[in-house]
Amino acid sequence: MPMFIPPIPRANAEGSEFEALRNLLRLSGLTEEAVCDRLEISNLAGVQPEAVRKNDSGALASASDALIRLFIEGWPVTRADADRCLTPESVELLQQFRLLMPHGEAEWAATVSLYPIEHLFVASDRYNNADGSLYDGWDDLVYPCLFVTTRKFIETVPRTPCGDVLDLCAGTGIGALLAASTARRVLAADLTPRCDAFMQFNAKLNGFTNIETGTGDLYTPAKGRRFDRILVHPPYQPVLEHIAVFNSGGADGEQITRRIVEGAPAHLNPGGQLFCLCQLTDRDYPVEYRVRQWLTEEESSQCDVAFVIYKHHDVSRYTASETLQERKTYAAWQSWMKAFNDAGVRDMVYGMVVVQRATEARDVFTVRREGPGAQAADIPALVRWETQASQPAFAAFVLESYPKAQEGSSMHVEHLLEGGAWKQSTLKLARSEPFEVRIEIDPVTANLLSQMDGSKSGLALIASLPFEVKPEQMAGLIRMLVSNGFVAIPVHDHLND
Repeated sequence: MPMFIPPIPRANAEGSEFEALRNLLRLSGLTEEAVCDRLEISNLAGVQPEAVRKNDSGALASASDALIRLFIEGWPVTRADADRCLTPESVELLQQFRLLMPHGEAEWAATVSLYPIEHLFVASDRYNNADGSLYDGWDDLVYPCLFVTTRKFIETVPRTPCGDVLDLCAGTGIGALLAASTARRVLAADLTPRCDAFMQFNAKLNGFTNIETGTGDLYTPAKGRRFDRILVHPPYQPVLEHIAVFNSGGADGEQITRRIVEGAPAHLNPGGQLFCLCQLTDRDYPVEYRVRQWLTEEESSQCDVAFVIYKHHDVSRYTASETLQERKTYAAWQSWMKAFNDAGVRDMVYGMVVVQRATEARDVFTVRREGPGAQAADIPALVRWETQASQPAFAAFVLESYPKAQEGSSMHVEHLLEGGAWKQSTLKLARSEPFEVRIEIDPVTANLLSQMDGSKSGLALIASLPFEVKPEQMAGLIRMLVSNGFVAIPVHDHLND
């Protein structure tokens, strides 16, 4: 029996019809808060297929109850309940957009998942079957934005004003939707026509006129164009065999991400940035240096690379779990692990890769941070600082600045018992936010940190030492401390003197 693939929402409706649908969703009270209250979850990442379908959220008392039952829980609703909670006119409107389909003679079922994401409404393919049967997706399935991995993308992509934005491997177009409020123009591109149809529907549903869509392999729809920001949440799952377009990243999970990085410089304006949430591997070289190796020599000299890690995965456990999910044999897992070992894979790391094209000739930087709790603003702030610190005039700037040690930093002193006396062995600085950092320092640095209260300039700190320190050494120390979050350089009254 052939697999049933639900119809695609109607994207060629008039603007007034989309406005009516948007008003229906808004006036029904379909909000993140309403969903979380009804399903008794703390946030939308708690919408998990198995958990949602096992718990009955109760009787339908309102329009939002009916919409949540249909489009998020995925259960059918009786026609009588639909007319009572939503009104017959609303049901007809949902039908006109191909969002409802008959389920037996007396019920309606949703053709899609449709849910609030912040101030937006987003439609994707369903993640379950309306009759509760075993769900088995299809190759070009449009992946929902509700689950943990996509939620991470939503939480961490920059929202600051921008010129032209490219949302690559766009799926539902969630990156484009989030960017459209502050961007001049946005192109949402994906490989499959099914994604393109959902992207068009979602753009019109939310009333955006500055989003265009395109279909093709990676940068093909953007041929000849450059952007100020590229957002990507690519397929990065290592797989023994192709599963679906949205998740299959090849045997090591890096095949698509590598091509994205390789193509980025040609599609970035000077100062433009690629933000790619993905999973990569540390091998003979750490990830950030492997990413740099994917660029040509000329491109590498013009591009900065930053990598902020959200999570580490044990290679053996990860591949064993995926082998079971793919229903492969132990021998297949052994062969897979041999391929990883032969490639020198030491660690799987999940995080945000940033590639920035420089605006002028300068030393480019490569940085890596552990940031499981990093927020949306933390990564751009790190890149801004490193960019500033790479300027030729940086040393003069930082020596005239007034560094201030940051709250939340801690200093750990270790003593060893030697010859009956306790002697100081090591000094370490540590922070947990925005990045997890632990570095060893010397007593001189510890002394300087105690003086960094925002009242002394870098030059004054040099003068406070009983021995000679070169200005570039002090500038390098302050750069390192700021980059790791231990020190900030606030605007100081002295600068206006």
